[in-house]
Amino acid sequence: MNKKQKCKHIECDIETEGYLGYCQFHFSGGVLGNGETYEQYEIIEQDFIDFIKIVPINETEHLKVHSPILRDIIIRCCVQIEVFFKEWAKYICSEHNDIELFTLYHEKYRKTQEFKKARNWNFRNYFIIKDTYIKSKPLFVRPMEKNIEPFDSWITEEKIPDWWNAYNAIKHDGLNSKKMANLQNALDSLGALFTLHCANNYSKAYLKEFSSPKIINKLGKLSVSFGQITTPLDSKKYLFKDVYSNFGSGIEIETSSKFRDRARGKDKSV
Repeated sequence: MNKKQKCKHIECDIETEGYLGYCQFHFSGGVLGNGETYEQYEIIEQDFIDFIKIVPINETEHLKVHSPILRDIIIRCCVQIEVFFKEWAKYICSEHNDIELFTLYHEKYRKTQEFKKARNWNFRNYFIIKDTYIKSKPLFVRPMEKNIEPFDSWITEEKIPDWWNAYNAIKHDGLNSKKMANLQNALDSLGALFTLHCANNYSKAYLKEFSSPKIINKLGKLSVSFGQITTPLDSKKYLFKDVYSNFGSGIEIETSSKFRDRARGKDKSV
């Protein structure tokens, strides 16, 4: 009988016997793997889609349009982006104790001597995640028929993306920054949130469940493969498509004739 030990996730005290040191919830990715973060994304995405039905994004001049509705979309996107980065960083700190995120997590308050934990992280601290997992992650925007890369300009820890600067500006000084609450920044912040879901293995596995399988016949060999991740998940008229997402070469299916041959001993290896 295996001895129980505390889940290795940095913020979990559940005792577990298996799952590579994690409890079942965190082994499956926690809120990243159970669809909770993506459900929040879908709500924001629908509001964005409703807006671009009135102000289409395929007209370049429309990208400068600013609106209180777009302000709300940008703020909600960036809040969820921070939530996603924070949960991802907790997993990284659970595996690596030699990185800055881990050190910042374990800094203590002077008076209470309690750990500052994830409260001690800010957006710039997540650059290590971007630089490791999202170096090049283009999205195809179907209504515009072009690719965008929301994280492409984040090339150093200090050079953060324009859409995140816009978020900070409209959050802290909305009256003087209302032009930054525009369609371009809303598109980029929403695209950034979807990019995170396509880059993280836990959330990507969740999205894979909704990817349409394709059966391919090559010289009598059938295989099943899954297409690229698109969103909304239940619509053929998707908004975003992850350009590089794929799930391998597929699963080979044994044909009936090959199965008969193997059953008769014709396909035995010598």
